[in-house]
Amino acid sequence: MKKIKLFSLLIILTLFISCTTKSDLFIQNIMSNDVLFKVTYNIDINELSELPDYGSNHFEVDYKKGILNPKEFSKINEVNIIKKQRLNNNTLSVLIPKNSTVRIEETFNMSYIHYIDYIEYDNKKISINDLINLSKRQKQSNYIYTIKSENNKI
Repeated sequence: MKKIKLFSLLIILTLFISCTTKSDLFIQNIMSNDVLFKVTYNIDINELSELPDYGSNHFEVDYKKGILNPKEFSKINEVNIIKKQRLNNNTLSVLIPKNSTVRIEETFNMSYIHYIDYIEYDNKKISINDLINLSKRQKQSNYIYTIKSENNKI
């Protein structure tokens, strides 16, 4: 009986370890103007497309008008694409439209935290760890960071 319990426990642990969870990083811009948002990586941007979690569409982000949670975001079929502009080997920028929700990163198991060094907007740098801590966590490891004002206070 103990062997069966031990074997069952090992099977369950193996299943949990091998599971991958889709995890997106969203930015909500509740301001009345567009915001230039820069993402600086700790590796060369060209290497991102070679990583299994990123894929070839990494230079495009989709956005939806309105302040939406991830579930609402995924229900809207209207696709709006923003091209990220490459500033150098490690930095991309994207102009986030006013009153919108943008999916900046779409990976598995939050792997973006290993590759993003920091983000910058309104002359303010925020490390990826601080950004995650300042964000709201939703189901399935989705995080939502809200840009409220220039000093991020209403």
